[in-house]
Amino acid sequence: MNEYLASITLNNGSVIGVKFQAIASADLPATITQNLTLSGSTGMGNSGAPNDGSLLGGSGFLTGISCENTWTNLTNPTGEECGICCLSLVKPSGAVGASNIVVNIESEIATDPSMTANLLALYSGSFISAHQGSGTLADLKAILAEGENDGAGTLTSLIGIEAGVSNGGSGSVVQGYGVFIDSAFNSGTWTANYGLWIGDQSAVASSNWNLWSDGGGANYFGGQVGLGAATPNAAAKLQVDSTTQGVLLPRLTTAQKNAIASPPEGLIVYDLTLHTISFWNGTAWTPV
Repeated sequence: MNEYLASITLNNGSVIGVKFQAIASADLPATITQNLTLSGSTGMGNSGAPNDGSLLGGSGFLTGISCENTWTNLTNPTGEECGICCLSLVKPSGAVGASNIVVNIESEIATDPSMTANLLALYSGSFISAHQGSGTLADLKAILAEGENDGAGTLTSLIGIEAGVSNGGSGSVVQGYGVFIDSAFNSGTWTANYGLWIGDQSAVASSNWNLWSDGGGANYFGGQVGLGAATPNAAAKLQVDSTTQGVLLPRLTTAQKNAIASPPEGLIVYDLTLHTISFWNGTAWTPV
């Protein structure tokens, strides 16, 4: 491992010391083009009017840090190529802070009174992976996030991705989404598409859930739902298929059943007192 010391001078005259670590040149591709552009009036940010296209991103982009790795002679790569690679090694010997953050990205709309124009969007992070060649790509991931416990220690909570929303000011939020998955777009050939795919979680712990929804909020499914049925019948809103299991209805005593406020016609429960299925016919509970 070779180390190189260098400095970067910003537009405002500030100088930042940088230490580069690199493997032996023999291990690198024959031709490498690496470009790092830093620009700003204070710190490592960028202020003022959008740049003229001299930074990565083209005209109309205001860029604080712009990085590009162009590997022009790379055959059968076995390693990883990064535009920005960050590694944080935390080796505490005493008390440590509550959080150790490798990369922290925040976007805020300034409270400057002169800023009155409406913004179309504000992104703390925008990740786009595009395959623009004609060859076959085995896997393309815009974001790959993994939480790993590779040591002998104990993690109280191991989370791959955590996302949430909050409205901590005095403003209003019309709609909030902890996670929003947009509609897919296709102008070519698409064999199968999954808005959300959850792999099998059953072989990990003593208690396993593929999907857990906490709290008392409603869960809405606009389309058909198939339990054990990959392609529900077109006439069925809900289809349950199994050769070893059945459907277990809510089990209530007669008193509990009668305590249901304003039951809608067609509501079905299993009456533990009468040992039978009961449904509300609009005026009374009727045993089946």
